[in-house]
Amino acid sequence: MFSFKTLPSPSITGTSARLGRLIVSKSHVLDTPTFISQGSRGVVPHLSHDTLQNHTNIKGVYTALEDFVEKNPGKQPIYTTPTTLRQFISLPSTQFSILAPRRAPPISCPAANTDDSISILTSVGYRFLTWQDYSKAVKKLRPDVVVSMPDIPDQKPGKNRGPKMVMRTELWLRELLGQNMEWAEEEGIAAEVGQKGRTPIFAPLLTLEIEEQRLYLEFLGERKEEVSGLAIYDYRQLLEALYPLLEEMGLADLPRLSLDNPKTPLGVLDQIEAGVDVLSANFVQEATDAGIALDFYFPTVDMGLQRAESGNREKKVLGLDMWGFEYAPDLRPLSFGLGGGEEGQGGRTCDCYACRRHHRAYVQHLLQAKEMTAWVLLQIHNYHIFQKFFVAVRASIAAGTYEQDKEVFRNTYVEELPEKTGQGPRVRGYQFKTEGGAKKKNPPAFKSKGLGERHDDGQSEAGGVRIGGDEKEKLEEAEEVGEGKGVDLGVDLGVDAEELVERGMGKISVIDDSLTG
Repeated sequence: MFSFKTLPSPSITGTSARLGRLIVSKSHVLDTPTFISQGSRGVVPHLSHDTLQNHTNIKGVYTALEDFVEKNPGKQPIYTTPTTLRQFISLPSTQFSILAPRRAPPISCPAANTDDSISILTSVGYRFLTWQDYSKAVKKLRPDVVVSMPDIPDQKPGKNRGPKMVMRTELWLRELLGQNMEWAEEEGIAAEVGQKGRTPIFAPLLTLEIEEQRLYLEFLGERKEEVSGLAIYDYRQLLEALYPLLEEMGLADLPRLSLDNPKTPLGVLDQIEAGVDVLSANFVQEATDAGIALDFYFPTVDMGLQRAESGNREKKVLGLDMWGFEYAPDLRPLSFGLGGGEEGQGGRTCDCYACRRHHRAYVQHLLQAKEMTAWVLLQIHNYHIFQKFFVAVRASIAAGTYEQDKEVFRNTYVEELPEKTGQGPRVRGYQFKTEGGAKKKNPPAFKSKGLGERHDDGQSEAGGVRIGGDEKEKLEEAEEVGEGKGVDLGVDLGVDAEELVERGMGKISVIDDSLTG
């Protein structure tokens, strides 16, 4: 049932942007270019399944197997529970699932990949995932689409590393393709899905120069009847150097899934211009976590002319930082007008659930109160803005004005999203790289009062006086002895032995002098 075909559109000089229709199943038909959402342990962050189904237009959810791998190999619930991936994560029927070994982008792991495994970061630490275990997971979980396991190092590969990447990735893909056909024959479904096997498989393109992976691309050309699409980890590969090879190998008509996450809407437009069909953009979720309400649209040339005629040269922001107290009395929707948070021609207003039912003042209040409903409403709104953005992009490609519209967008909006000013929800472990000596990403939920209160500079506070270094060691020594006044701390703490006892920081011991001689 899985199929992809490009749709006719006007020839646009200087761009490889294209229209297409991706049919994952009878109930999952996507017009491309489009986007998928990054899942976090099987769910879209901040959105329950009913909210995802009723208030968003997200078509696909990217799921990483490393989210579910635990300490004991083979004993994880995702392996032992007799259900498919869709049933295990309770994914609504309106979304299709994409299974890959690692998150996108992945967190760097200290251990290097081996000839039969890759290093992954799980909820219980770093582990290795073998290609055999990954194949077993694909067979058991039956995702709608699967990305074959690639060997992609964290650092730029050296001269000897490149050939290993090609050899390993080709071997793992070869094994998965062979097993996929065997599964189809065992279940008698080969005739239903054609010659591509039981599960549609996307072959990864490596982060190497084109000539370094030519042999791998030739292998893909030989097995193109079994490959359903291409997974791209560096979209710059799709520039001029790769297109002739894709045409030569018969791979140009395959759908292209980009896992090279753009950081801004302009980065999204760059990838679409390079020929990406489906992409994942984490910046939407990052904006939600930061408390930013996205407020941009894809303009047309006519709108750009109207803007120029009005003499408005100031670039608009891509979103509104809803932590700002200026929004406390603001009863307007999160986004209205023609972007940038200002009323514009035509009175265009965002029609998402958050903007129809609530206003800026309410969301600002929820953020200040640290209510999780704030991030729910922002996530609904931000994905709605992003979905409308893609609708306008497809219309622009169909009209043959994509390049001009992109230039209008560049001249209309600032390039970067607003800086984060508020403390968002607790940071999850896979959202930042592990570095030695780094400060905690999440502030402590509870702080002690008075004696021993911690500060960001590593010092403590006792009796209203900040202490650190030698003074702190002396205080700890006093606590061990149990007599706060018996040790010269070198600083007036304003704390006596009785108060230490009351605070549970020590106890008073009575020593018999006769025993000490």
